Amino acid sequence: MDIKPSAQVNGKLTATQTAESAPQSPVLTAALSTSPKTESVSLSATSQISIEDFDAAVKSLQEDALSGFSGIKNGQFGMSANIDIGRYNLHLVDQRVESLQKQYGEALDSEALKKQLVELSGIETENPLKGSNRQDIIPENSILHSLKEKDVQALTDIYIYARENDLDTDQIDGLSFMIGLYRHGQVNHPDIAYPIREASDTELEQQARAIYSSPGSDVVKFEQGFLDFALNPDKRLLTFSKIVDMDFMEKITGTGAGDAEFLPTRQYKVGKARITGPEAERAKVEQALNPDEKDLKNLSPEEALQYHLTNWIEAHIQPDSPLRDLLEGLPHKEQARLFRQMNLIDLL
Repeated sequence: MDIKPSAQVNGKLTATQTAESAPQSPVLTAALSTSPKTESVSLSATSQISIEDFDAAVKSLQEDALSGFSGIKNGQFGMSANIDIGRYNLHLVDQRVESLQKQYGEALDSEALKKQLVELSGIETENPLKGSNRQDIIPENSILHSLKEKDVQALTDIYIYARENDLDTDQIDGLSFMIGLYRHGQVNHPDIAYPIREASDTELEQQARAIYSSPGSDVVKFEQGFLDFALNPDKRLLTFSKIVDMDFMEKITGTGAGDAEFLPTRQYKVGKARITGPEAERAKVEQALNPDEKDLKNLSPEEALQYHLTNWIEAHIQPDSPLRDLLEGLPHKEQARLFRQMNLIDLL
């Protein structure tokens, strides 16, 4: 995904401004104005850097840094809704400083240089969706609303790794969706029950178990609960593998021997289906999936919605269809919204 910074406001630089046209720090202004022959920028009494190298670092930051949160475009959020763009931009600054420090030696005042690069380039260094801002700005009905701060930081580290290793950064979108779906389920459906499907792809399951068995990597260490949610063949593996490339997952998580057992889940039957989840949920699931017509009016809105959606999917979509896997992988409210948009079913 090639992300270019958009113009910034409130006195900050646009993506096209350079060090010559941007507002300059007092130190740099003095260095530029004392004499036409001045060729360096003073960082401290004993540390300086050539104007040429300083200007090149500023320009590269303006070209590579990500812009602030821009909201929804064409019905989708951009990368700024998935990661901490301030953290990513500061990573770029650290890279420039480290490179220049190798060139100029340890005498270079790296902290002063970092401060001036940030000031003159005008890049975003804060996460515009930090903490409660995410809940205030991202709509509550969006899966991304449910991401926690630690999720965003993990996604940022993955994004940095992907950019530096020429991996497909588009995978961040799908991964953030699945993490958000997991968080949403933790809050709204802590005892969710999953219909168990027969194994359909042995190679895929072996790959999933190898990823699940990994102790984690230098890039990221996911929660065991999320990996069980996403990779367990009894749960979301088929859906996850269609949204996130499994080879990408291997590269960022590493792999193990494949001998780790997924988290234990209780199983019971409802009609012809096997269901995982707490045994206490059996009656509720049975009523929602197979209610008597006379009892439909007594169902809660969520149970009635589940009943209608399940029946429609079973009646109209083949069991091995990728569309069925995708629809069953969405929360029921998201399913209903999609169905209404497509005019497929008149619900409730």
